[in-house]
Amino acid sequence: MLPKLTFSKSLEPVEQPVEYDGREYALTEVDVPGVSEYKSAAAASVKFDDKGGMSRIGGAGDLDPLLVSLSLKEVYDDKGTRKLRKVSRAFVNTLPPLMVKELATAAKDINPALDETPTVEALDKQITKLTELRVRLAGGEDTPKN
Repeated sequence: MLPKLTFSKSLEPVEQPVEYDGREYALTEVDVPGVSEYKSAAAASVKFDDKGGMSRIGGAGDLDPLLVSLSLKEVYDDKGTRKLRKVSRAFVNTLPPLMVKELATAAKDINPALDETPTVEALDKQITKLTELRVRLAGGEDTPKN
């Protein structure tokens, strides 16, 4: 049996303060739809040739500005209450390139859900699942069919 996962509704998202041009911003964790959008864009940027080898990476340069636009929020005051509002992708595109790169690096650090680095445990699970699927597809045989 797998161990129980316990979560609290009171989990606060990680937030890193940012100041730019005298204004206050916050770099925050990306929400679930944003994680999906980022991962889809990352996957779509890799193209493979007919033999399964990577042939090019297209659109990879768009990933950092996308991540920053998903993570960066403007801090504002609403009747004495601190609030956050998303910045637009157009705003991110006006920022200096080195700033976008640094913000994207910081955003990756505070967004563990974006990390695609495989662990030995995750790879072992994937190998097991693929082996089981292969055996089923091969009609219960554990030998390749040509």
